[in-house]
Parts: sequence; structure tokens; C-alpha cells
Amino acid sequence: MNLFSELKNRNVIRGAIAYAALGWLLVEVGSVVLPAFGAPEWALRGLIILVAAGFIPALVLFWRYEWTPEGVMTESDAEATKTDSQFRSRRIDFAIMAVLAVTLALVIAERLTLDSRDSSSTAVGLAVLPFENLSASDEDAYIVGGMHEELLSHLARVPELRLISRTSVTRVAQAGLTVPEIGRRLDVSHVLEGSLRRAGDRVRITVQLIDAASDEHLWAENFERSLGDLFALQSDVALAIATQLHRELSTDTIAAITKTPTADPRAYQLYLQAIDVFRGKRMLSNADAEMIEGLLEQALALDPDFLQAKAVLAQALGHSPKPGSDERALRLVTEIRQRWPDHVLALRALGSYRYSVEHDYAGALEAYQSVVAQLPNDIVSIVNVRSAYKRLDRRAEFLYWSRRAVELSPESQILANEHVDALLANRRLEEVLEFIDSSAVRFPENDSWKTSAADHRLWLFGDVKAYLEAGERLRDEGLWGDLSDLSWIYYDRGDLDLALVHLEARRGEEYHFESALADMDGAQILRLEGRDEEAQAMAERAFAHLSESAEDVLSQSVFGREYVLIAAQAAAIAGKNEEANRLRMLADQQEPHAFFWLEARVDIEHAYLDAYLGDPRTGWERFEQWADDPFVFATRAYLRVSPHHQLLFGADSRFQEFINDEG
Repeated sequence: MNLFSELKNRNVIRGAIAYAALGWLLVEVGSVVLPAFGAPEWALRGLIILVAAGFIPALVLFWRYEWTPEGVMTESDAEATKTDSQFRSRRIDFAIMAVLAVTLALVIAERLTLDSRDSSSTAVGLAVLPFENLSASDEDAYIVGGMHEELLSHLARVPELRLISRTSVTRVAQAGLTVPEIGRRLDVSHVLEGSLRRAGDRVRITVQLIDAASDEHLWAENFERSLGDLFALQSDVALAIATQLHRELSTDTIAAITKTPTADPRAYQLYLQAIDVFRGKRMLSNADAEMIEGLLEQALALDPDFLQAKAVLAQALGHSPKPGSDERALRLVTEIRQRWPDHVLALRALGSYRYSVEHDYAGALEAYQSVVAQLPNDIVSIVNVRSAYKRLDRRAEFLYWSRRAVELSPESQILANEHVDALLANRRLEEVLEFIDSSAVRFPENDSWKTSAADHRLWLFGDVKAYLEAGERLRDEGLWGDLSDLSWIYYDRGDLDLALVHLEARRGEEYHFESALADMDGAQILRLEGRDEEAQAMAERAFAHLSESAEDVLSQSVFGREYVLIAAQAAAIAGKNEEANRLRMLADQQEPHAFFWLEARVDIEHAYLDAYLGDPRTGWERFEQWADDPFVFATRAYLRVSPHHQLLFGADSRFQEFINDEG
């Protein structure tokens, strides 16, 4: 009997087909399940390699064993029982067909799901451009802006509608793009243009719905009411838009959209003025806080039951730098929760207070999720949920909600930077580079994306060649000094003169924080060259600058402890060990951060200080837990090519073992 006949007789060929089908099924399932759990990119590749590696051992098992009615037997035992070979073949054939059927069903289902997602992402995408102010007075601008803002809030309740954020539509509107260009840039199917004209006591809104692909005007209508009926005017427009987009609204959604927030028209106008000031601000200046509080308190004096005004005032107080604001915010939130326990605005105010004041991120998340359930397309609510997951270090969820935020606000650089963090937190390293490169194209006015692209190629992959090439390109653009690792790389390659020129570029014309960091690096490099006097002068200059404002920064900034520890490092480099230890004690007197990332950064600065004080072992013990976490620091690939870290921790054998381990 030849080999092929023997393989066929023992069902090895059928077994190979069965194994290939089963492997295909496993890979298909893995391609769906692993990303859903936030698994890193290498997890699916590892599964494919594992399936491929098992092919030969599987063939050996099929050669050695038989599948019989009595169960699995060795080939000799199966022959001894004279088991029907047709039975064995039929069983394997059935198994192959079953696995192939399941696999094909999964592939078809996945394709249909992707197709439906692709079609739905464009079929219900809407960009509501800022309204044009056609009124005779510029003083009506707050009404125009407020009406646009409130219309977006109403539309955020509409199910299955991908509503682009105000930030993004404002940016594309300012860019002077055509409607088809807006559609492609924001990935939407429809664009809504509008204008508002006020004449005496009458307000008219004109809107037109446009097909983004063809630039065809699908629908246009005028809506007119008295100044006292602004809210009803917004409701009319929102309901009409939902109808034109063929979105079905529940009774509860219609009731929420049409509910009048206040019976006092003047109170509502004051509210619109307040949100016009508050809009887009993460923190408020004293002047902004006073203006917002004054407007909202006037509104509440006219209508003490005006919930929207109370909720926005509570949020504003939570962001205000004024003493006593937190206590006032708590009183308002407590009142709102008691009187309107399940209202979306009460839940949002509660979440904002828990997040900003109490730093209770789990409690804030609970409140924010309740808001999103009622406002599924509201960018503020989605960003709030994303931020809570970030603070809780729930990385897979952080990425999921970050993707949703970027989809709804693709023109927001703040959200784009946050999305880089989300990708880093989930070790989507290649995707990080792709996203940064695309952001550099989307935001050409912001040079930091160019330097970020170079930095991350070094920090994530240790790509010194790409980093040096970027340095050459960016030197002509005046961005050379922003690549801080270049000084050490030039020095490590034996070019001290170029390293010193680069340090000078990092310092800039006016001495600032980055100038001090450049002097700290320069002092270490010159000390290695035996130029102690110059090194000491640099270290002294850095220490003087950083220590001068250390206590103020400590009391005013969430990065205060980090800043003070960097000042302590400058002291240690200057040989002022007592001062370094004093500053360390000052930093340690502060309460730990509730956000783990900030505490991790403090750990890293402590580690550097240990090394500067001559204790690299203790430093590395602090540093190691974060050394290969790209969300907090970088990767071991970076540490392998970083001369500075080799100088700081290279004396510790554990550091050498760490960087030589592939991880």
C-alpha cells in the first residue's frame, strides 16, 4: 500500500481538512471576540500562529488514532475491532461540514453586520452647521448660538442619528468648505444649514436639509414665533428635522423635546447668554465664573424652578476657581436630586459634581451612563463616560467610548489627543502612529502633531533612524528643539557639538519650563565630558527657575507634585541634596491623586530623583512597573535606545535584564 492510500485509509487527509476548518473557525471567532475585550493587536496574530503550529501535531494524532463507534482508539486497536472504515470517514465528513457551515455563517453574519454598520454610519449622519445671524443687532448673537446649542441637545435624543458635535461643525463651517466636502470630511449623509432673524418681538428660523453627497436641497422651511416662545421654536425645528430624516420618536422622546423648561421668557434668554459664555470651557476664569453665576442667578430669581439654569449653575460652580464654589455646587446638586431625581439634567449635575469635586469616578460613571441612556448622541455625555472610564483605568471601555467621541467630534483636537491616550492604554501601537499621522493632516495648523509623530515612533518602537530623519525635516520648520530626546541621541553618537546646539534650540529665547529641562540634560552631558563648571552653571540655572515657582504650582495644579519633584531633580543635579530631599518631602505632603495616571507619573519622577541622588536600585524598583506601559511612559523598546535612561539605571542589573527581555 503506497503512502497516499495509507493516509487516506487512516483518514489523515480528512483530518487535515477538519483541522483547517476548525482553525479557520477559531480565527474567525477570535477576530470578533478579541477586539471586543480590548485585546492587544498581537493577540489575534498569536492565535493564528498557535493554530498553524498545531497542524503537524494534529496530523500525527490522526495517523495514530481512529474515531470509532466505541470511541477514540489507536489505529491497531481499531483494526482489531474491525471497525467499519466508512463509519469513521462519515463521522469526519459530518464534522467537517458542520464546522464549515458554522464558519461560513459567522463570516456572512460579520459581513452583513459590517455592511449595515457602514451603511448606517452614513445613512443617519447629520451635521447641523452654526446658524447665520441675519438680525440687525450683533447683540442677538447669543440667541443664535444658544438656539443652535439647544437644537443639538434636542437632536441628541433622536435614536439612530449620528449627530456631529458643535465643535466640529463650527470648525468646518469656518474652513469655507462646500457641502459635499463637509459630508466627506465629517462622514455624514446630511447637512443642515440655517439662519435666524429677529425683528422686534418676532424670531424667524429658516432651515434647509441638504444631501451631502449630491448637494441637493431636500427640504426647507421657515419657523416663526414670538421672542417669548424660543423654546417652542426649537422644538418645532427639532421635530421637523427628525421627521425629514425618517427617525421614529417615542412618546417619551417627543415629550422631552417639547417640554417647556421655564414659563419666563426673560429667564430663558438669560440662560442662553450664560451657556454662550460657558460653552467649550474646561475651566473658568474668575471673570467667566462671575458672569455665568450672575446671569443664572438672575434667571433663577425670575423662575426659582428653572431646572436647566440650576443644573448649569451647579456645573459652573464645580469648574469655578472661586473659594466656596464647591460647597455651593453641593447644595445645588442636593436640591436638584431631591426635586428631580431622574431628570437627565439632575443626573448630569450629579455626575459633574462627583467627578470634578469628589473625584468619585465610579459614582460619576453611574450618573453619566444614565444620561447617555436618554441622550445617546450627546457628545458631552459621551465624553463624560469616556473620561470616567479613563480615570478608573478601565482601558477597553476607555477606548470604546473614545472612538464614539471621535466619531461625533472628528474636528476636536482635544478629543483627538485623548484618543491617542486611549490607543496607547490598549497598546494599539501601530494604530497610534496611523491616527497621529492622519491628525497631522487634519490639523495642519498645529505643529505638535508633527513632533508627536516623531516622538511616538521613538517611544513605542525605539526607531532612532526615523527620529533622526524627523529631526532633520523639522529643523527647517523651527521645530527641532521640540524633539527633546535628540540631545542625548546626538551625544551618544559622538557629536557633542550638535547636542549642545540642539540644547540651545530647546532653551528658546525666553527661559521657561522646557528651558530648565534642557539645562538639566545639558548639565549631565557636560559633566560626562568633564566640563564641570559649565555643567554646574546650567544645573544652578534650572534649579533657580523651577524652585522659584514650585510651591505655587504645587497648590494650584494637578501636576504640582510632579513639578516639585522635577525641581528636586534639578537640585540633585546641582549637588544640592538637602534641598532635593526638602522638595521631595514637600511633594509627599500632598494628598495622593485619585487618578492613577497622575500617581504613576509621580512614581516616575521619584524614580528619577532616586537615581540622581545616587540610588538607581530604589529608582528602578519604582520605575519598573510603568516602564513598559505606553499610556503612562513608553516601552522597553525605547529604553533600549535611550542613553539617558541607561545613564540613570544602567548600573542596576535588573534594568539590563528588563530591556533585553522581549516582553
